[in-house]
Amino acid sequence: MALNIPPQNTYFYISNWAPNIDQSLLDSIIRLKDENNLEGMVIPKPFFIIAASDIEYDLSIQLQWDALYERLQFLE
Repeated sequence: MALNIPPQNTYFYISNWAPNIDQSLLDSIIRLKDENNLEGMVIPKPFFIIAASDIEYDLSIQLQWDALYERLQFLE
């Protein structure tokens, strides 16, 4: 008897999140941390505001900075 279990990644994108949003968020945060020589897990609020504007520019999707913060914590 075979179990019909879906891949784990299907559970990450049940709501309005998509892989390209996550990729854009991570790319923006990594770039900003590199540009500002920051290490560790502390990410300043302005980074999330900049990431939100990057996502809006690249993907035409408007997100608030706090939604991006919560998503990043979920991905950790």
